[in-house]
Amino acid sequence: MDYLRKIIGLRIKEFRHKRGFTQDKLAEKADLHHTFMKKK
Repeated sequence: MDYLRKIIGLRIKEFRHKRGFTQDKLAEKADLHHTFMKKK
């Protein structure tokens, strides 16, 4: 399960970087609190 989380997290990070989003900006667009995006 940890492996799957790592892969998903890396894909999200790749998505963010390609679009120039910060974690805060992605959280805003996803209608989530910014601290939720930063949890491990």
